[in-house]
Amino acid sequence: MVSVAVLVVAAGIWFIIAFLLEKIRAHAYAAYPKTDGVITSLEMVERKGITRTTTWTPKVVFTYKIGDQIFSGNRLTFTRVVVEEKTAAKIRELFAAGNPVKVFYNPRKPTDSVLNPNGADLKNRLVLGVVLVLVGLGLGLILLTNGI
Repeated sequence: MVSVAVLVVAAGIWFIIAFLLEKIRAHAYAAYPKTDGVITSLEMVERKGITRTTTWTPKVVFTYKIGDQIFSGNRLTFTRVVVEEKTAAKIRELFAAGNPVKVFYNPRKPTDSVLNPNGADLKNRLVLGVVLVLVGLGLGLILLTNGI
């Protein structure tokens, strides 16, 4: 049973590390150069949940030019974006085909680009990680004090 507690703590640590790595990556990209780009397509993929809630995941494609070379990208943020109707409407408006955008790109690898490096809400990963670590430690403590 103690192994279950260890697995829960390990899962929590994994979520915390994933949060930290994504924050570092987002911070690095926010400091990268940006260039003008244009949205070439936006598809909002609809998903109906078990609770009959509808969510959307935006699939965006954009082009941008660095020097004489034209590149194409498809990342809105670094993590998967899932939104509800109100935010989906804003995304449809902001990222409609033909709209101009600012594209952040890696100067060492210009094909590596993103529209919003700080846009991903990573707090859920951090909160989940901390909760799992605390639950795992609490479970482990209970199991050890009861000799299980």
